[in-house]
Amino acid sequence: MAQIFHDMKAWLHYGDPPEMQLASRAWRRKHTSLHAGPGHRLAMPVTKCEDGGMVTGILGIDAAWTETQPSGVVLLEWSPGGRPRFVAGAPSYGSFLELPEAGMVELAHAGFPGESPDAAALLHACRRFRPDPGFEIGVVAVDMPIGPVPIGGRRDCDNGISRRFGAMGCGTHSPSAKRPGPIGEKLFREFEELGFAFANTDTRPGDVPVIMEVYPHPAVLGLLNLRHRFPYKVSKSRRYWRGTTVRERIVRLLEQFEVLLTALRQEIDDIPLFLPAASEVRFLAELKKYEDLIDALICAWVGAAYLNEKAEPVGGRDGAIWIPTSVPER
Repeated sequence: MAQIFHDMKAWLHYGDPPEMQLASRAWRRKHTSLHAGPGHRLAMPVTKCEDGGMVTGILGIDAAWTETQPSGVVLLEWSPGGRPRFVAGAPSYGSFLELPEAGMVELAHAGFPGESPDAAALLHACRRFRPDPGFEIGVVAVDMPIGPVPIGGRRDCDNGISRRFGAMGCGTHSPSAKRPGPIGEKLFREFEELGFAFANTDTRPGDVPVIMEVYPHPAVLGLLNLRHRFPYKVSKSRRYWRGTTVRERIVRLLEQFEVLLTALRQEIDDIPLFLPAASEVRFLAELKKYEDLIDALICAWVGAAYLNEKAEPVGGRDGAIWIPTSVPER
């Protein structure tokens, strides 16, 4: 085992471009663990993020289940004992990669197309936004079914979330081999090959670098201290507020977004996401980019809770959904 660990450290640190050097030599090794089992590839070494001199990056991804829809992406930075701080954000992979510097994409853009994720390109962009030598991406928090084995239907973690939070309106969608299927597998494998271990029920909160699955709806229960699902999805606004006009639903969605952003600003510093006035929104669909960014912020917030050892997994070794420990039980 010692030789395997030595070989992995060498693979991670020598001969690779900067975006692949993800297991920092400065991070402490005293809690190092290797997870492997039948049918599992040996994961990269993971370490406890407790070095006060390091700044850890958290990449939150509200991942679309198809390539035709955009995926919100947010980068935060976190240091032990401090609050996470916003670094960069965009409502699609492409617009995140095209950001010339740290900050928020200009949302007046007419539209943001969907595309396939590229893990190496995302990490390279994060390095460009935060080039400090002490900065490392430690957590990738993804709102999409992911894991080390093919996903062909509902998993223990999906059923576990639905058992705990279904009565609160926060049951999970059922994944399939087609949705998210290849997209989820590609995203997971690329980050795994770049050194990120899968955060499952064997993982100690705070270990880095990891890729973890999160689910915003139960997380919002903890964020807002609610006991029922908070309505803020653009596509479901007609169901939320039956008998209302499109204009009325635009107003209500913006009010809901503001509630979420106000709460997130109590947890994350310097969020530069500002909502338009209802009179400036012509169509309901124009609000989807704000929803995607808010979901990406929630994903990243759960990643920060994980680093603060205030998150827990639901599921098992092959599939786990992480939720904040602040989520109330019914």
